[in-house]
Amino acid sequence: MAHKGLGGTLKLGVVPTFATCWLLPKLHRFNEIYPEITVHLETSTKPFLFNETIFDAAIYAGTPQQIAHWPGVQTHYLMKEDLIAVCSPQLILKKFPRCAND
Repeated sequence: MAHKGLGGTLKLGVVPTFATCWLLPKLHRFNEIYPEITVHLETSTKPFLFNETIFDAAIYAGTPQQIAHWPGVQTHYLMKEDLIAVCSPQLILKKFPRCAND
């Protein structure tokens, strides 16, 4: 209200890896376009429940089934995400010895 719709603070909840790998490198551009808006980030790996937090918005990965059970939210598809499991070769051989021949 004090900024008459031009500025203020955006309290944004984000997943840590998304924040560091995608969002933070782009925030300088957002700040150039909207210098009157201050962005406060808070990271969490748990779903953001707006009735339990003070966030204005959140960026979180979830399936359509998960999103359907988040009360009081409006969602917008942001991007496709590829997930890759990574571990040491020694762990694979120890836990899955049959994979040694693959």
